[in-house]
Amino acid sequence: MVRRIIRKGQGKRDRQRTPRRWNSRRDYDREQETSPLRYGLPNTVFFLALACLAASVWAGGYQGCLERVWLFQAYEIDALNSPSDQTMGYACSKFDDKTEKCTGNWQPCKKKRNAPGRCNFDELVHQLGKAPKPTGWSILDKKTGRLDVQETAKNCYKMYGSKQGAASKVPNFKSYKAMKGATGEYNDFVLKVSTMVDKARREKATDDNRHLWQDFDSTTDRINTARAGDHGPYLIKEAKARLGNGMDIKVQHLGSNPATGTITR
Repeated sequence: MVRRIIRKGQGKRDRQRTPRRWNSRRDYDREQETSPLRYGLPNTVFFLALACLAASVWAGGYQGCLERVWLFQAYEIDALNSPSDQTMGYACSKFDDKTEKCTGNWQPCKKKRNAPGRCNFDELVHQLGKAPKPTGWSILDKKTGRLDVQETAKNCYKMYGSKQGAASKVPNFKSYKAMKGATGEYNDFVLKVSTMVDKARREKATDDNRHLWQDFDSTTDRINTARAGDHGPYLIKEAKARLGNGMDIKVQHLGSNPATGTITR
């Protein structure tokens, strides 16, 4: 099963996507008759959390840091494939934005001082560009020795706001700096990554490495929750303005943002 993250990317199709809107309660009920979300849910309830996950937006902030962890987890899974089939961690040396094609070379992530072996999280983040520091990004789980997803993402968020007087603004990385064959359209990139991960799951998963996919899936869920929280206030305001008089609007609290402490809903 391909699990997807959707955010507003650089492609034309991304810019055309907008959150689904209903002009009236009748339009909403009519759509629910054929919607898979209808089963088990009363038609009088509008679940904003699900609406957030269906919308295509770029949230940035804490989510952007989670996406970097997610990318590294995919990079580690890709290491199980033969070198000729590996695509993660490759950056295009020269990209044509008009044709959305790499006109240069695809260069694999390199360790510091061209040391042998694959990149660690810090080195991969640095390759993506606009990293204020080359090291100090990762925080490991003391029990497993693997990345602590939440603490690493929180640390990443702080790192981007480390300059004096600067707010934490996590830049949107280019997909062609992360994966061989990427076109620059982010949603297409996410689908390719997820497809690679699922294919490797079917062909490479063992009892010893199953944690790689468990971590990847868990981070995917964290990203979708973080994006829902970032975009939620705008959807809530829009829903109340357009539908508040005609239907019962339920707002679901998703907990607090680990990086900022604000409540996500």
